[in-house]
Amino acid sequence: MRLEPRNVLLAFDCGPMHANLDGWLHGGIVELVADTAMGFVARLEGEAGVMRTLHVVVDFQRGARLGDRVECAATMSHRSRQFAWTRCELRRVEGGALVASAAGLQMLTSAK
Repeated sequence: MRLEPRNVLLAFDCGPMHANLDGWLHGGIVELVADTAMGFVARLEGEAGVMRTLHVVVDFQRGARLGDRVECAATMSHRSRQFAWTRCELRRVEGGALVASAAGLQMLTSAK
């Protein structure tokens, strides 16, 4: 795991708890990891506060199987005072195949 402003990298090994009934990485897990990584990027940028995901879109490319190691690299493409636009890619470590790409919009508010 790497957590830096505008640059987050998460990684995990696909286990049975991540798989759908056919033995592939479940799409819901892909969305969860993408949203988490993009949320970290938004939260790490600037002052501490509350972050809420407003929108996430995931484009699935190739799957990952049980035993595959997957990395999710997230970046921030733009930030205003109240919003952060983020992107990420999930790739299999071995071979670098693109599993999915995602884009998100997060709302940033001050902690109260």
